[in-house]
Amino acid sequence: MAHREYEAWFLGAVESLRGLRGIRDDATPPADPGTPRGAKEFLEGLMAEGMSYHERADQPALTARFDMGAAYRRCRSFRKMTSALGALLKARGIDVGVWPPAAWVEAG
Repeated sequence: MAHREYEAWFLGAVESLRGLRGIRDDATPPADPGTPRGAKEFLEGLMAEGMSYHERADQPALTARFDMGAAYRRCRSFRKMTSALGALLKARGIDVGVWPPAAWVEAG
């Protein structure tokens, strides 16, 4: 679902991940998080010296914490996934209310 790599969504919301799993306190997202190839490597470059990204250990921890609103605003593929999920839920008769959440759409 992510354009290239799932980790691109972490890049879009990296400020919310600062201090977690070795991500530096000064980590900032690239201009277009979905564009660079090698999102895992880019993410690793935002980690403290000597730290490395380990998908099996880091991905669940980062997923639990990343700011979905920031990812929504910065990552086209996250917006597309959100739209598809909302449409799927509505087609199944599940009331999702306002979708996507208004807080995701507004600049945070």
